[in-house]
Order: sequence, then C-alpha cells, then structure tokens
Amino acid sequence: AFKKKKNLFKDEIIFASGNANSKNKKEVEFKREINLLKRTLKKNQKKKLFYFSTLDVLRKKNSKYIDHKKNIEKILKKNKNAFILRLPQVIGISKNKFTVFNFLKINIKKNIKIIVNQNFYRNFIDSNDIPLIVNKVKKNSKTNNIINIFCKRSIKISYLVDLMIAHYKLKNLKFKRNLVKDDFYRDMRKFKKRNFFVIDKKNYYQKLLKKYL
Repeated sequence: AFKKKKNLFKDEIIFASGNANSKNKKEVEFKREINLLKRTLKKNQKKKLFYFSTLDVLRKKNSKYIDHKKNIEKILKKNKNAFILRLPQVIGISKNKFTVFNFLKINIKKNIKIIVNQNFYRNFIDSNDIPLIVNKVKKNSKTNNIINIFCKRSIKISYLVDLMIAHYKLKNLKFKRNLVKDDFYRDMRKFKKRNFFVIDKKNYYQKLLKKYL
C-alpha cells in the first residue's frame, strides 16, 4: 500500500518489515527484527520513523509475539523521532495465510475442515487506509507518540463467516464452530484512553468484503 503513496514519505522511514504471524514463536525472527530496527534507527537518527505495532499489546494475556511487540515499543519510546502505530487486524491483497481474514477466506472458500472461533470479535482495517492515516499522523502529531488506530466497530467472527458462506454460495459445510469467547475487540472504547485514530465509515466492513473476497 505504501508503494503507491511513496511520494508522501520521502523524508520518513516506514518500518514495515516485522513478523506478520501473531502465532510465531521463533526467537530468531524476533531478534532479526530488533537488530534491523536498531540499525535503521542508528543510520537515520534525524528522520521520523513509523513502526506498526498491535493493539494486542494491551491484552492481559501475553504471548511470545505480544511480548516481542512490547520489547520493540520499549526501544522506540527512547527515540524522540519514533511513532508507534498500534493496529488491529489488517485486510489487503496478501499471500499471508496467517491473518484471520485470509485464513478464513482460504479455508472456507475451499470448504476445508477447520475450527472456527465463532464467538471471537475482531477489528479490521483496509491496508490501503494505512498510508493515508500515517500521513495525517505525520502532519498532526508530536514526536514520540503512541497512537491506537482502529475501526469504530468490530465484527463477530460468526457474522464474518456467514457473509463468506453467502458470498461463495457454499453448502454442506465441513468446518466446526468453537464456542470459546474472546471479547477483547468487542468494546473499542478502551482504545480511546490515549492518542487514537478511528475509522468511522458507513458500511465499512461490507465494502471491505466486497473488495477482498
């Protein structure tokens, strides 16, 4: 998405080389990102750097991925030119099969036998919106900022799956529904306790699905 808007960020660093798999547990990949970030900061001390973290760092439960993101944030908080942009789940044209949207899309389309966490809530934004948001942050925010970015409303996975089923006109479904709950993204008001940017567009999710399914 940033390649199309590269003229907006000639004098800034968009650090988007992090690990996109939230289930990743490989320390070697985490260390690679930290080392690359430190080298980038050292080499570009006078430039603003924008780093994409995750809203999941605010969860009470941790994982190796979340701990890694917290460690990155600690490094960046010491740098006056660093901007930490905490994102929800991002939807876009991607071959990354580990994102929630892509995992469901790939497996439901092929009617593969998977377990669907139907009582999970997730918050999605369009990858194409991110450069525009970063540009606004660049113009309006002070240095050393942490900004929560999210869509005003979240979506329940059961509803998302039903939309996919209808879109692909599927019958004789093979997947199973899991009743485990995850309400972390159900109420988005908690993300407004610090600097934040909210996407509030009419029929946002419907348009996203139409665009990327």
